[in-house]
Amino acid sequence: MPETAGPASPPSSSASCARSGGARVARVLVTGASGFIGTALAPRLAAAGHVPRLLFRRPPNPVPATPGEIVQGDLAEPATLGAAVAGAEAVVHLGAATSGGRLDPAVAYRVNVGGATALIEAARAAGCTRIVVMSTQHVHLPRPGLYGLTKRMADRLFLASGLEATILRPSLVYGPGARGVFVKLAGLVRRLPVIPVIGPGTWHLRPVFLDDLIDLVVATLARPELAGRTYDVGGPDLVTYNEFLAAICGALGRRCRRVRLPIRVSFVLASVLERVLRNPPLTVDNVHGATLEAPCDLRALLRDYRPHLTPLAEGLRRTFAEAA
Repeated sequence: MPETAGPASPPSSSASCARSGGARVARVLVTGASGFIGTALAPRLAAAGHVPRLLFRRPPNPVPATPGEIVQGDLAEPATLGAAVAGAEAVVHLGAATSGGRLDPAVAYRVNVGGATALIEAARAAGCTRIVVMSTQHVHLPRPGLYGLTKRMADRLFLASGLEATILRPSLVYGPGARGVFVKLAGLVRRLPVIPVIGPGTWHLRPVFLDDLIDLVVATLARPELAGRTYDVGGPDLVTYNEFLAAICGALGRRCRRVRLPIRVSFVLASVLERVLRNPPLTVDNVHGATLEAPCDLRALLRDYRPHLTPLAEGLRRTFAEAA
């Protein structure tokens, strides 16, 4: 049984970037603004009284109906970040090369590590010290895979940067508009009579509902005293992979029949799929994440935030109801 625990034109590059000294930040640069979390974050920042500045690698077409400013820049192109940061009073760093598809090592290091270095330098040059960094539970794994390894390196860079950095390390994030592993699982449940499970399916995770994670990001911006700290972020329900899969099946009204896929076979299959498909349904990093258990220790989060955490059953119901 689950365990429960409590646009516009780009701004002038000569604009100053004032340090946030209170509970309200006026202009917030969001990297990874086109992603799952970034898309949901922008309206919530606006609702909290901030001005979102959304970083896109190329001009979006159509322009999203999102409050705030749109600026162009690329984490892999350091020269583009100075103007993006100038005039912002904080940064929410969501941008990353992830393990959702085939991940090229050169791209992973250039975006996740080089991008962190470039963002730190741009923030220093602009005098913008407050930054909230979205990391991952993969950094805790003894064999974190390429994504986890490069994010671990980036975390260390931010913590050693002298910036007022707070790092959030979420477990699997789900919710309306989700991408990545959750969407793959839900798609398998919808399409297949039998669901393959890597290994025994007994490793644990704390799936966190998107709305709760967004709440934490907004709250962190208002609390500069949390600078220099890292927080594991998860939902209230500690479940095995098998239990999570069963919960998805239940929320979709489907029978949950599983077949075990040996771990070694999974690694071989993932390696082959990565070579032949641009967006493989299974990656080596996925297998690492499905066979090694990260701690996701919520004690610091519960102590410092006292957050509302949505139960898994309710979060899944809301996710699929909105998608219907």
